[in-house]
Parts: sequence; C-alpha cells; structure tokens
Amino acid sequence: MAFLAFFLTGVSLGQAATAFYATVYDAVEGEGKVVAIDKFGNSIDYATGFDQPEGLAQDRQGNVFVIDGEALWKIAAPGVREIVATKPNAYNSWGMAMDAFDNIYVTGNSDLPSFAPQIYKFFAATSYGTYDTWTAAGTATGLAIGNDGALYAADGNIVRYDINTGAYETYYEFSDAYAGFQVFGLAFNAQGELFVSGYLDTDQVLKISADLSSISTVVDAGLTDVRGITLDGAGNLFMANWACGCGPENAIMSQSGMTAVLFSGQGDFSPNFIIAASPVPEPSALWLLAAGLGIIALRKSRRRSR
Repeated sequence: MAFLAFFLTGVSLGQAATAFYATVYDAVEGEGKVVAIDKFGNSIDYATGFDQPEGLAQDRQGNVFVIDGEALWKIAAPGVREIVATKPNAYNSWGMAMDAFDNIYVTGNSDLPSFAPQIYKFFAATSYGTYDTWTAAGTATGLAIGNDGALYAADGNIVRYDINTGAYETYYEFSDAYAGFQVFGLAFNAQGELFVSGYLDTDQVLKISADLSSISTVVDAGLTDVRGITLDGAGNLFMANWACGCGPENAIMSQSGMTAVLFSGQGDFSPNFIIAASPVPEPSALWLLAAGLGIIALRKSRRRSR
C-alpha cells in the first residue's frame, strides 16, 4: 500500500487517509508549505519550500495544486512538485478553485499602474500552459465552484462568473446590517447553502440560504483571523484560523455550532487556505477492484458458455 514518504508528529498518512490539505507559512521566504491532515489532526509536510502559498485545489487524479506568488505549482506526490504555469504578475494571488473539467481559477491583479483586479483561468487541456484573463468585479480573495458549475468570488459581495465567458453578475449583496463585512473564504454545501468567512467587528462565518432569502451567523467566537473554509463529505465546516491567543490553529466546527481544534499551525506557521481532500483510492484498493471486476466478468462468461 502506498504511504506518504514524509514524516511529522510520529505518524504516516496514506493518501486515502488524508482528509484535508492546507497552506501554512510565516514571514520567512522559502519556509511556506502544504500540509496533509487526517481526520484526527495528524499531519505531515506534503510539500515544502514555498514563499507564501495561498489557494489550493485537488484534481480527479489526486494531484494538489497551489498558487505561490506568480507560480502555479503541481504536487503529484509528497515532496514531488513542479511549476506548471506562471501568472504574468505576483500581485494578490489569493484564492483558487477548480471546476469539473480540472480547469483552475486564481485571483490576482494586473501590473501597475492600473492594478486592476483580474481572475486567471488556466486550462487543463493544455496542462495549464495556456490561460484566459478576465476583468474581475473586484479584488477577490476566496473562490468556489457552485453546485451550478459557475465560479463564485468573494470581493466585498459575492459575485458569480460564467466559467466559459468570464461574464459576471452580483450573486449576493450584503444588507446594511452587514455593511463593511470583509469577505475572505467561500464554500457551498450539497444543499446549495453558501458559507462565508470574514470580519465584521469580530471574525465570523455566515451562512446564506440557497434561495438567498436569509443569512445567519454560524460561528462568531474563538476566531481571530479566519481565512479559508471548506466542508467535508458529511457537511462539517472547517476553518483556517490565522492566529489566536493560544497560537495559530485550525478549528473544526460541527453543524451544531461546537468548535474544537483539529490542527495546530506549528509554532510561527499559520494556516491560510484549506480544502477537503477528494477520495483517492490506494493502489492496492484499485488492484482489488480490478480483480473483483475480472472475477465477475469471468463468471458471466462461464454462464453464457453453459
């Protein structure tokens, strides 16, 4: 069975056991990293040597992608990384999202002097060697693909982008009660409800109903600089909390509103973005599946020959 080669906190994680990937870094260039975390909070350094790694995504083959300044990196296995694309500038590389076709979307800005907000779409069909540049509604932080396949961006309000044309419209505009809310992370659940992390007087996570008729606070305590958020397969919400009085940490929140620490940010290293890992079968599991399908086919063949 394939196991991750790197080692931290005395545990080894199989790729199928990885529940989350997160980007963490401090103020020292070259010490940023992507960590893999299991459901119990055990972690390993999945890839190291980044400056300020931000948004990340995982494709259907299990490859993890991360944006670090102007470089888009692909991590094919623990410690195995390569640059697959380069943005034309390094300004404000924050969020990342991946659509059903494995195309990658990254936020950014144009070169000075305009410094115009943009979104970059890197095409999987060309191994990310080509991209489109869209004029964005605003400088976005978090990105998410909605249940409708569209791209959603956090840039003060919530903006919806057509992934084919880059055309955009305001999806949700915060009311006066939330005026000034600084949005950072986005995550949709299976019911189409949108979770939004950000700051308004205090750091908090809000939930917007699928029909946009209501908004409610789901977490408003214990957070000091909430960044990226994600939902696991069971609908539990996980938040990358940049720092707190007890040290940087990741917090897990159940739907009932209870919070608990899942992963410590490792001293000066603070988590920034987090994604739930997609299930990737171990090679042994794939071999067993193939063997099982072969047995079934053989039995069917024998029955026909009788």
